[in-house]
Amino acid sequence: MLLQNHYAGTNGNYTYRQEMYREFTKAFPQYEVTEQRIADQRRAIEKNNLISAAEREEIKKEIANKSTQQLIRSTETNEAIISQPEEIQELEEDQTEKLEMQERIEREFEQAEKEYYGVEPEKRPLVPKLRPNAKLRKILQIINTAIIPKRIQPGMTLIELADLTYCPAITTVRTLNVKLRDRYTESNRGGRTGEFKPQWQRRIEKQIEDIRVKLGRLTQYQNGNRSRRLENRIGKIMREEAVKTHSKYEKNGEIGEFIDTLKQKLCVMTGRLRRYKVSNKRRNDARMFNRNEKLFYRKLKEPKANHEEDAIPEKQKIREFWEEIWTNEDEHDDNAVWIEQDNS
Repeated sequence: MLLQNHYAGTNGNYTYRQEMYREFTKAFPQYEVTEQRIADQRRAIEKNNLISAAEREEIKKEIANKSTQQLIRSTETNEAIISQPEEIQELEEDQTEKLEMQERIEREFEQAEKEYYGVEPEKRPLVPKLRPNAKLRKILQIINTAIIPKRIQPGMTLIELADLTYCPAITTVRTLNVKLRDRYTESNRGGRTGEFKPQWQRRIEKQIEDIRVKLGRLTQYQNGNRSRRLENRIGKIMREEAVKTHSKYEKNGEIGEFIDTLKQKLCVMTGRLRRYKVSNKRRNDARMFNRNEKLFYRKLKEPKANHEEDAIPEKQKIREFWEEIWTNEDEHDDNAVWIEQDNS
């Protein structure tokens, strides 16, 4: 035991008498000995070889292992004590962040209730499809545990439950800062009425209308109408179209050639418009299917009145339409003032 105290109080090669004496008195408090007596006993054991060198080396290794284990346990305890405040701080930060998110969600939910609770579904914005992520799961957990249970009341109707279900959806979208897609109505079109047309469609239709106007004037001029205003406009049309060739090897020179060129151009533009409409409809259908399959199938079941308007009319219908106009005789004032002014 004396050697154990000796090796416990040593630093590699040097023995500290005070440390050795303290360890011995702690292990054997019943013995009253001096520090010098303990040092002499240790020296006598080594000098007289009362304990063999192999045993002494074994005792030394055992004490060294115990010291190493005590040092490791002490280090782990200190690290745990140091890391504990950091863990507590992280928990406090998480709690603070969760409370702030819950307050924001409650504000967004109250705003959504004021705006859309009881509003007809056709007048509400469309809810976009959201990708699952960690933040979305946290928001849904707060809504399902802290908001919805407080809003559900016994005796609520199906419509009220549907309105209550829509408000959390809008709350989630706004909390994630996702843009809402409004339905296309007069309110978000700036008061414009009629069917919405994209910019490319308006541009092509404008070009088609200009070509038809030019064709009408050229046809009138070819049929013998020689008013001054028409002649001026025909001259402008021919100057504009002079730089455009009638074919690969010759330029436009006669009225008939200008008319033929414009008819070909009109055929090309109307075909382009038809192809663009089909392609645009296909893209819109694919986009709607990805975002809202329910709305896509609902559109398929709607009557196709708008598609029938775009279809080419039958030959008999065209004949009946023009017969009603040309078969009924009518008289016009050939001496009207505006005709005389136009011919002058």
